[in-house]
Amino acid sequence: MVRPLLERIGGIANLRLVVDDLIVYMTTDDATKHHFVYADIDRLKSLMVAHLCVVAGGPCKYEGRSMADAHADVGVSGADYANAVDALEQALEKHGVAETERSELIELVRQDGSSVVSEPKLPIGSR
Repeated sequence: MVRPLLERIGGIANLRLVVDDLIVYMTTDDATKHHFVYADIDRLKSLMVAHLCVVAGGPCKYEGRSMADAHADVGVSGADYANAVDALEQALEKHGVAETERSELIELVRQDGSSVVSEPKLPIGSR
């Protein structure tokens, strides 16, 4: 029997470390940090961990808005999204997630892309 993806990527504890690194990257990178000027970073981390946990087949419950609603006014470009996905992949690798599991999670995350990418409007948390 194949173990759930969440278990294969190191469980919720490892996922939290990955998200910590991803958030640091996205909030300090010149290309993306403007999206997070007004964001509640602790809340964002919690929501991101829960969302990725669900995506990875874990038992978590995501209680945030849909990806489309959460990003509707943010203006995440295709390049921003690709940059974030690349940063996620690097964080997964840094925290010992094997290539097969990285690829599996990244493919699932890429499926959210059409819900996240939108026209530029407001930084996260400013509405």
